Amino acid sequence: MFPDVPVQVEKVLVNDTAQIKCDVSSSLPGDRVLLVVWYKDNVPIYSYDTRVKHNEPPSHWRDGTILENRAKFKLQERDKSRAELVINPVLKKDAGVFRCRVDFLLSPTKNSNVNLEIVGKYRIVPFDDCNDDDEDDALLLFRDALCSG
Repeated sequence: MFPDVPVQVEKVLVNDTAQIKCDVSSSLPGDRVLLVVWYKDNVPIYSYDTRVKHNEPPSHWRDGTILENRAKFKLQERDKSRAELVINPVLKKDAGVFRCRVDFLLSPTKNSNVNLEIVGKYRIVPFDDCNDDDEDDALLLFRDALCSG
């Protein structure tokens, strides 16, 4: 993580889709993206590389041990200055700081940081009996607080 680059926070429910944003804009005329590299906790996990032979599509690489087949790179159709790494489904192990590094033809390299927080799904548990001890410790604490009032 680069200390001079602000960290955005994105919270996603486990098993939902994360869309981790990256600014790929340049203010220079004739400039274009050459390479986008995504890092998770400073380890490269995904790349989108346009430095290919003429008329070939950009190449994609992903670290299969971290992302398996759950990630893809997506340029925004409406706003070409925005891109995102889409992870679906999101797992608890995906939590961490993601850095997007963008190398341009003319502009200096640009970095952005996103702290991905994974939130567990909630479940509603009916409490029919304040003496029921069959729940886990967290639910017992909640039940005790609810029933003691």
